[in-house]
Amino acid sequence: MDIWPMGKGKHFQKEVFFHEKSHYLKYGMNFTELLVLSDREEDQRLRQSLLVGKPLSEAMEDLECFSKKELTLIKFSEETGHVAEAFDTLYQSLKGAREFREKILGLLLYPLILLFATMVFFFFALYFIIPPMDEMLGAMGQHQTVLRGLNDFQAQIPMPYFVMIFIIGVYMVYKRMNPQSVLPIIFGKQYKNYEEMQSMESLHLLLRGGINILEALEILLAEGYEVGYLVEGVKEGESLSLLLEQREASSLLLQYLRLAEETGDLEEGLFSYLLVQKAFFKEFLRKKTALLEPTAIAIMGVLVFLLSMLLTLPMLNAYESL
Repeated sequence: MDIWPMGKGKHFQKEVFFHEKSHYLKYGMNFTELLVLSDREEDQRLRQSLLVGKPLSEAMEDLECFSKKELTLIKFSEETGHVAEAFDTLYQSLKGAREFREKILGLLLYPLILLFATMVFFFFALYFIIPPMDEMLGAMGQHQTVLRGLNDFQAQIPMPYFVMIFIIGVYMVYKRMNPQSVLPIIFGKQYKNYEEMQSMESLHLLLRGGINILEALEILLAEGYEVGYLVEGVKEGESLSLLLEQREASSLLLQYLRLAEETGDLEEGLFSYLLVQKAFFKEFLRKKTALLEPTAIAIMGVLVFLLSMLLTLPMLNAYESL
């Protein structure tokens, strides 16, 4: 059972967990002793497992809230004596992922707020402005087809039902939304490069923890990354750059991989690649946000203008006919 809150809360609590523990471990505190300082349930369960002689990685696995990648890094750090460094590495990784998610959320939030404001304006116009206006125009002998159609629509669907349908519709859209459906829309043609960056970042994290390339790829495969062809190719002695080139990897990644294979330092090559690619995507999201804000305002302005014209034109026609 997952003992931490679902969604972003879970990721943030894990980030706090690794940050706190790495901080205390760097100052030489014993892991069991530092858990006494916490009153969180998961920390006390972890402490009890350690007191009965379980290794740290096994005790953390019992909590059922850490990924195989994280547990493997912790297990390897126990063998090498670099637990504090492993915790700090995982903290930095989770922090970077959270900050990137926040940038994507910020990109989506602004147009969603404008869309919601437009829907609220339409709702009030439909139920509180259009009915009296249509009635007034009818009394003046003027009839507007669209206005009459909207009035008939709201008359057939009572306001509480409309609100309920709207809330259910929003909830269903929210439940169906997931990274696999939203991210391709945000990144467009760059989505493939984004997925590539995510997989290379996970690979770099494992290599940084001292895990060999084959074992690291097998861990990623177990976590759902599409790296089966890399596992088979590496087992046969083929170079990583050649295998990725056959799958049409980005020229940037291939450039750094070839350089890394010449120098024999794959970890440093991936680190350099990630620096460049992350900088690119940060700028990409910044430009998207800068473009999206005025675009969303313009679209909302057009919708409000059309609705306003729908309401005012019949009035003007009625007055002209008097």
